[in-house]
Amino acid sequence: MSVYIITRKPGKLGNSAMDQVQKLIQKVSGSPWTHSQMCIDGTLYEATWPLFKKTEGYVPNKSENVKVQVFKEPWTEREKGAAIAWWEYQIKRKTGYGLVKLFVYLTLAKTKPIWNKIGWCPMAINRIWGDFCSAAVDTACKFAGKDLLVGQMEEFTAPGDIITSPLLED
Repeated sequence: MSVYIITRKPGKLGNSAMDQVQKLIQKVSGSPWTHSQMCIDGTLYEATWPLFKKTEGYVPNKSENVKVQVFKEPWTEREKGAAIAWWEYQIKRKTGYGLVKLFVYLTLAKTKPIWNKIGWCPMAINRIWGDFCSAAVDTACKFAGKDLLVGQMEEFTAPGDIITSPLLED
């Protein structure tokens, strides 16, 4: 089995609160992609509302709205174990979806290069603020020793950023 990154873009968006959030993510990030997940040996991990969760027996399927990428270099069992341990810890302690943190990201997204340069960002502590989907995927990879986006803090990773990682291929 492998490690996959699944990035999704919504279908037709309406006027619900969640649809408005997705539209805002698209507008601020400049990308149509609005949600990221990680699949490790058939178990899907994600930061979703209201809590982090996992789904066992998952088989990634590509479609017009779903991008499935695999790592160019296979993961070792130790690397997989480290990422799984990070996700399982978040699930066990009931880490919430970081809605407040997401809105801080959306507010500060245009200044992302400044925060990356100084190596600090507001609300970086996920114990307090939770995490949003793409930041969680990036952090889990970093915990396993895989830096998806060198030079970018994990707290600022958007789904559209993840698909550009040089570590991934379609």
